Amino acid sequence: MAGAIGMKRGRRDITVAESDDMATTALGGHVVASDVSEEARKDRPHSKLWMERTGAFECSEDEQISEDMVLKGKKYYSNGNRGVVYIATCVMKGGEVKVAVKEILHEKHIKPGRCYIGEEALEKEAGWLQRANEHGIGPRFLYGDSRKVIMEFVEGKRILAFITEEHDEERCKKALCEVLTQLRKLDSLHIHKGEFVRPDRHILIRDDGTPVLIDFERCKESSTPQNITQFVQFLAGIKLDAALHSNGKNVKINGERLRELSRDYKSQGYREQEFE
Repeated sequence: MAGAIGMKRGRRDITVAESDDMATTALGGHVVASDVSEEARKDRPHSKLWMERTGAFECSEDEQISEDMVLKGKKYYSNGNRGVVYIATCVMKGGEVKVAVKEILHEKHIKPGRCYIGEEALEKEAGWLQRANEHGIGPRFLYGDSRKVIMEFVEGKRILAFITEEHDEERCKKALCEVLTQLRKLDSLHIHKGEFVRPDRHILIRDDGTPVLIDFERCKESSTPQNITQFVQFLAGIKLDAALHSNGKNVKINGERLRELSRDYKSQGYREQEFE
């Protein structure tokens, strides 16, 4: 498949760095039917202001996570419908590291019309992130329980922004091919990440061009994972095409060929030969 975007797939191992944008969609969530009137909707304050009034964003100065881990200077970073992300300095035996702290909002702080997913959701996400880390995928996991997940915070851009702003065609090709390689690994592990219908919200690119997959809360075991097949729709789409022709670039993707390869890959049971 990598050949369809004008680059042979490399064989080198990929060490995926950590992501910084933990709030883009990791906290967005299952909207439930609501009979809230239009008048009531108009009266709702802006999300951040509404939540600040509830005290959802209050942060303690220091927070003892474990015997060897303390969070310092925890500050609000962003929020979604069901949770909030903070940034902080994590002090550990090995030194200090900037982290993202993801927490589920208490039920009383969930906005009207949204459902509370429960604390088990964070434990599930922590488990999937640890498993992904074993294969060099995802932000570096540091700690997780039913109340929070702590992972390393690393600067990065969403994949479309990176490609749009990038002048170097080879860096763009390399980033896309490395994403495909990571998705192939997830497919081989029978892990369906479930977030690649709109992958721009779930892939960040570090300054060095390394892609990072974020948001593992929707992961599940599957004999028919669709990570690559979903991503192919993005590769063949008009938004990526426009990004690949911005800033003097002229990278062409054979969308029809990619779709054909994707169908073969799926019909042949996600075999490595079809991916190559």
